[in-house]
Amino acid sequence: VTLNFAGPIPSYIYDKAQIKFIGFIQDDNTKEIQQSGQGVPVPVNNDAQSVSLATPKYLSCASSVTPTFTLKNNGANTLTSCDIEVKLDGAVVNTVNWTGSLASGASASPTIPAISASAGTHLLTFTVKNPNGTADLNNGNDVVVGAFMIASPSAATPLVEGFEAGALPTGWGIENKSRDAATWTIANYGAGGSTKCYKMDYYNSPTDEEDALYLQTVDASAGNRLRVVFDRNNCPFKFSNGVSNDQLALEASTDCGATWTALSSFNNSSIISNTGQTETVDLAAYAGVPINVAFYAVTTSATATGAVQVHIDNVSIKDQAPVDL
Repeated sequence: VTLNFAGPIPSYIYDKAQIKFIGFIQDDNTKEIQQSGQGVPVPVNNDAQSVSLATPKYLSCASSVTPTFTLKNNGANTLTSCDIEVKLDGAVVNTVNWTGSLASGASASPTIPAISASAGTHLLTFTVKNPNGTADLNNGNDVVVGAFMIASPSAATPLVEGFEAGALPTGWGIENKSRDAATWTIANYGAGGSTKCYKMDYYNSPTDEEDALYLQTVDASAGNRLRVVFDRNNCPFKFSNGVSNDQLALEASTDCGATWTALSSFNNSSIISNTGQTETVDLAAYAGVPINVAFYAVTTSATATGAVQVHIDNVSIKDQAPVDL
């Protein structure tokens, strides 16, 4: 007996090549399964898949970036061509017509031309289309996204930011590698009379996640006693076993993010009360050069007791006033 079924594929199906049918015979009285079987997924003949997209580093001082893109043949036929649509902040800036020969399951890294961008944070979206010159019937795996930041011109000191505008300040950036909701966000409360601050949600962040809050590039040529001052307030970094390695680190770079040097860090031994405290970190070693400073929030476990958050407010980079002796 051959039974034929037809129906729409649900919109939540990500990869149509993984669809298979399951059938069973069930006793209506006991609900016992008497016999069952499952089919084999039917591969899509022509299916180009976007696997990954990355830039050499999130922060760049150049006027363009050259991303690395990985393409996979997820279809049954050998993939010999496809189109790669490149969008910058939602606008199409290029279409790369790839040709080659990829066996089923094989991957390649097509050459992507440099993408010019202005200062600020940007979103890249790559979409593969027209595998082997045909419509892609499995379009749930076509899109991949990535982000990067072009540094703004160096700001003179003092740099003072209390986040009262309720938005990411000009020249600042947030690197959220997993692109989840648990990252640096504005909170509607603050320290020292402020009504806004930046909050990092460790509790809902994936394990081993690192989220960075980048300050605007600072011109340190005019100061020789520079320091970073900020207010910090956190809920306990305490887990069910009494141990936590979640960290907040302050780091600096003099080569536009190619390398970073740790300035200070705070972990489960740095618990403070909800009233918060002001931290001061010396930058004297960086006098005379443009510097980038960033807060790195590192999540090392996703199972905590109670809310686990850290708050940053009233951030400034300024020259330390001389002290009379």
